Amino acid sequence: GAASDLADAIRSIGALQPQLLRSLADRVGVGVLTLLRANASCLRTRWDWEAVLSVLQNLAGMGPAAARPALEALTFVVRDEGRVHVTASNLDLLLQALLAFADSVLEPSSAKTRTVADRAPGPNGEPPLTGPPSEAEVRR
Repeated sequence: GAASDLADAIRSIGALQPQLLRSLADRVGVGVLTLLRANASCLRTRWDWEAVLSVLQNLAGMGPAAARPALEALTFVVRDEGRVHVTASNLDLLLQALLAFADSVLEPSSAKTRTVADRAPGPNGEPPLTGPPSEAEVRR
């Protein structure tokens, strides 16, 4: 269905080679923002939100042309019209993306390169979808 297609499309964006994503970053950022505004309700699972937030976080470090729509997309989700999409299952992912975005803006030379996909287990203790935590996460 439409929800599955949207999530698959966003996961495909996240799988692009970094150089290709960088060359398309401004257009991808605007596209993800547009998708969220029109179809955020199609993102129903933690895995769907992880894909979206990982792409936005990656875009944040790719210069102002990509960072602006990425920030607008994150802002949409946490403001009035998009807030209905924030749930207990995606809140920690959203906070991680916002913090990483702030890091990339405030300290671009030392911005974290880890994405939402590299996160710790979810709020209910579910394991990470992308593998075990790194050594750095274990030491925290």
